[in-house]
Amino acid sequence: MEELKNLNVIPKRDMAEKFRDLYNSEMVEVTYEDLPQNVKIHFENQSSKFILPEAYKIGNFSKLCKFPHQNGDETYVGQQDKTYDTNGATERLTYFVDTRDGEMTGYLELRLPVSDLSQYFKEKPFVGFTRTHSPFLSQGLGKRRLEEANAYSLSEHSLPLNSDSLVTEEAKRVWERLIEDDKAERYVENGKERFRFIPPK
Repeated sequence: MEELKNLNVIPKRDMAEKFRDLYNSEMVEVTYEDLPQNVKIHFENQSSKFILPEAYKIGNFSKLCKFPHQNGDETYVGQQDKTYDTNGATERLTYFVDTRDGEMTGYLELRLPVSDLSQYFKEKPFVGFTRTHSPFLSQGLGKRRLEEANAYSLSEHSLPLNSDSLVTEEAKRVWERLIEDDKAERYVENGKERFRFIPPK
């Protein structure tokens, strides 16, 4: 399969406006103090990974926002640029936490490498991990989470969301449903299967 061409397909407009057009939801800026406690804990747990204790800073996020869903669910988003103390690599990381009535239903990490511009990483925002908590399985939340992360990636980076090359069977089934909906496609990189959203025309 050929690589997608002309990935920077989204014109430079206000990010919230772009997101609304792509996902039909409002993006609302929030402060760190606005975050529910369980969301703060999740964001900080992710923020502190692979960072030396003396270098770790609480609330170190360049962007915080949330967007509501029609059923009353809310998704909180935190973004940061992180340079790993383990290898010196820098990535722009975006954490998504889905909530329902204050309870976390699932989460996702969107990764965009900044310092590593090899073929695997260059201009390829990808899913670091995603999970739906067991009480909320089989409700389409995994698919919804990928779609919202893709809309965010297109709005923020002007690039569609990719999978990693290590995809669980559960995640693979979600990507295959997106392919059935003509929203995503398979491709092969270094002999391994990956998936990506098809950019809007």
